[in-house]
Amino acid sequence: MFPHVGPNLSGEYKDSKFFKCFRTSDQIFEYVNKLVEQNPKLLTKEKISTTVQGKTIYAYKLTGGASKPKSLYFQSLLHAREWVAGSSNLYALASILDDIANKEQTAAELFNLYFVPIVNIDGYDISWTKGKRLQRKNANEVDLNRNWPARFKHSESISPKNETYPGMGPLSEPETTGIDEWLKKNSEISGWVDVHSYAGKILYPNGDTKELIDDDEKFKVLGRKVAVAAGRNYKGQTAGSFGVAIGAFDDRK
Repeated sequence: MFPHVGPNLSGEYKDSKFFKCFRTSDQIFEYVNKLVEQNPKLLTKEKISTTVQGKTIYAYKLTGGASKPKSLYFQSLLHAREWVAGSSNLYALASILDDIANKEQTAAELFNLYFVPIVNIDGYDISWTKGKRLQRKNANEVDLNRNWPARFKHSESISPKNETYPGMGPLSEPETTGIDEWLKKNSEISGWVDVHSYAGKILYPNGDTKELIDDDEKFKVLGRKVAVAAGRNYKGQTAGSFGVAIGAFDDRK
């Protein structure tokens, strides 16, 4: 592992050696808190939830200098083992800060941008322990990406040992409950992205059924644009056509 290093100077954050390898949760929060310290007029943090083990989940709000009437929300690591999802989310934040410093156009000119690098902090920490690298669920062994309010009910036959165990009911977990309440209070959030690392696809609603959402064409266009911006051969499709999943964040009601 590379030694832990903090951010570079403003305008060069994404070139930091911090991004040369995966980092523990403590290192991640130390890094992003340093970004807040170095950019007090652009970046702030606020508590949005807690974990089963009592750890605080923070959102980092990037305003671009002045607060906007609408916001976008980016979260990662609902699934603990998908380490690169968190790295990618944090790299995006660092890149936008660089662009602002270098007088480049960014989405922060139009929206407030909220970044949550790690939702499932307990699970992420577990995934760093010996023999637990593939930890997916939270400390209660609940799949947080099956624990959101949904139109349909989960099958009662899903075993707690199953990797997609949804918990005792929607929002049974402190992580999802806190974030759901926070999102409701922040009604100016007009869009969100949940970053995962599995399958290399851009997925959009519906995910709980194979039926198309009413605005399917808009999501298709958005998915294509995201794929082009990412510079990879990603394919956009409805989450349901990839695999029906009830209670996932992309279908949060």
